[in-house]
Amino acid sequence: MLEAIGVPAAVDKDIYSELSKVGVHATPETRPQSFNPARIPIIGGIFQPIGALTVVNELAFVVACVAAASPRLLELKQEHSNAVLASALNLLHSAGGVGIMGLSETLENLKKPTN
Repeated sequence: MLEAIGVPAAVDKDIYSELSKVGVHATPETRPQSFNPARIPIIGGIFQPIGALTVVNELAFVVACVAAASPRLLELKQEHSNAVLASALNLLHSAGGVGIMGLSETLENLKKPTN
């Protein structure tokens, strides 16, 4: 339906592939629960902030994209459309910079000593 009104997919095939590898479809290279600078897999339900932030940021981006398209899909009045678009932009601005495509780099940077 989004494609019918000219809205591109919020998740491209590369992002979908990376999300699938870490969350759904294991491969021989999959290191489950390894959202830490040492990339050591952890057994059990241990909260890992980097993994959580990655998921929240990816989800925020998708929700904002769908929200931005919704005024056209729902044929909203201009005032409601403006409010939805402003909320979508606010969501994008409040999301962090950790995403699945830069996750490895973020984890590598966390290994570096700070001054």
